[in-house]
Amino acid sequence: MDPFWVRWVPRPAIGLPILLGGAAIVAFVTVAFGLPPGFLTVIAIPIPFMATRWGRGPSYGAIAGLLLAAVSIALLDDRSTVHSLQRVFVQIGALALMWELVHVTSGARSRVIAALADSEAQYRLLLETSSVIPFEFDLATMCFTYVGPQAERILGYPVGEWLGDGFWVDHIHPDDANEAVAFCEGATARGEDHAFDYRMIASNGEIVWIHDVVALVGDRSAPTHLRGVMVDITERQLAEEQRQTLEARVLESQKLESLGLVAGGVAHDFNNLLTAILGNASLILDELPPEHPVRPKIDDLALAAERGADLTSQMLAYSGQATPEKKVRDLSAIARETARLLASTVSKKARLELDLAPSVWVRIDSGQMHQVVMNLVTNASDALEEGEGTILVRTGLEDQADDDAAPFAFIEVSDDGAGMDAATSASMFDPFFTTKFKGRGLGMAAVHGIVRSHDGRVLVDSAPGEGTCIRVLIPSCTSPEEAEAEAAKPVAPQRDEAPRGTLLLVDGEPQVRNIARLALLAAGYEVLEAGDGIEALERLREGRQVDGVVLDMTMPRLSGGETLRAIRAEHGPLPVLLVSGYSDDQLVDGDGSARTAFLQKPFRATGLAEKVAALLES
Repeated sequence: MDPFWVRWVPRPAIGLPILLGGAAIVAFVTVAFGLPPGFLTVIAIPIPFMATRWGRGPSYGAIAGLLLAAVSIALLDDRSTVHSLQRVFVQIGALALMWELVHVTSGARSRVIAALADSEAQYRLLLETSSVIPFEFDLATMCFTYVGPQAERILGYPVGEWLGDGFWVDHIHPDDANEAVAFCEGATARGEDHAFDYRMIASNGEIVWIHDVVALVGDRSAPTHLRGVMVDITERQLAEEQRQTLEARVLESQKLESLGLVAGGVAHDFNNLLTAILGNASLILDELPPEHPVRPKIDDLALAAERGADLTSQMLAYSGQATPEKKVRDLSAIARETARLLASTVSKKARLELDLAPSVWVRIDSGQMHQVVMNLVTNASDALEEGEGTILVRTGLEDQADDDAAPFAFIEVSDDGAGMDAATSASMFDPFFTTKFKGRGLGMAAVHGIVRSHDGRVLVDSAPGEGTCIRVLIPSCTSPEEAEAEAAKPVAPQRDEAPRGTLLLVDGEPQVRNIARLALLAAGYEVLEAGDGIEALERLREGRQVDGVVLDMTMPRLSGGETLRAIRAEHGPLPVLLVSGYSDDQLVDGDGSARTAFLQKPFRATGLAEKVAALLES
């Protein structure tokens, strides 16, 4: 430990006084007592060491030696003594210089060693906290001879286990093991450094993606070892999977967009045909007495046309061009009606059984719910694979956890067929996913979309060899009176009543226009006709009294939307009933007038008349 006076004085200010004072004292003692010059040299040796030890400044020893030599020459007359002192001071300066050189060299070496130690510590910290496992692998024993300590942090196995026999192969994911080993062996046999990706199973059972970079050690034709690094790329792989999922969703949305464009065109044309069928059927039914023997056949014809309309509506709903038209309906009645229609289409060896609650009231789009039941029953039939089995359709109510909440209504379709594994169950609602040879993968996706639009959910219970049970939950209606309230709609006037007004009927399809004309005439209206929007505007400008317009949205020359805007500009709040195969939310932006109503094709004659009556009376 330094003396206290050294600790309190700046070091560069100490070294020079020590050298000068010490050298002067030694010289004085030697001259005063007549000591031989060699004695002076021996006594003076510690002085430069003390100066350098406590001063740690410039070469004070060398400076002091030169200064004292000059002073002694100037002050002393005894030339022999002067020469002795000169030798002593020069020796002192030389010793001080040599000592400082040793001290500087030793300090530089210490600093280099400290810097290397810091660098090594930083490298070790970087390596140990990285996702890289360095390794060496002995090809003779097929065992690791070295594995970095990060291995335990990344995969959870102690380093000692890594060095055991067969560790690497035993811990590769079973689906990747054969391919990874074959690739590594093949590249090694060819004398090639290589890199490859595979999965390993961590000690906690999680999957870790590894990117292996391997270099051959020794003669490339007969290497002895493999050295390299294993890089944990799990996060990168997950990010890549998410990117691929996103790309798949974008591709799916593009497919749906294309499907929507096709569906829109098909639905419009198909709905025009269905309108002619359904309209004529409803007109015939209006003409026939209730007991006529042909009436049941016409009823079936009308029902089939309505189911066809439901299919086109479902196509539009799935492609995003329609929204459900919800009304209070009996879910059991829908299940019963759909089952009756499907009885002849299910597997011949299957038994279709019904266990339906008396009345299960829900607010739904009946056409879409028919589609749900049809898809579920059809899938259950396919699951039996032409074998014997039972398809059970049940309806009822299921209480919620909250006692104050209304119970859910459910419709359940179960079968005792082949069942599904977990992977199939997880993918069954994905668009275009199918296990059928001729399937399109849209049925269950449509079921999921419809149920979601009804604020419901779908529960699936299935296992290989144990059949499948799919339960659809829909919020129930607690008051069946809502159905009666909805049924109390304005009734179209009967034929024997006086004309209720004059209507302008605008449609580009002669067949559809004729059906609508007959329906409106039968309801007691006087009808003017126009084949497109331009002709309709001309008829309105003729000055005749027109009480309302029935306007198709898809027409040549001037579209329905353009015609409606022109009517609003020229004739103000004239009642207009829009007719289309599309949904009403896809029609005219910005026209939310109470004097505008919507009717979707196809429609019954009575349905058209009721819509017109409601619009005019509003």
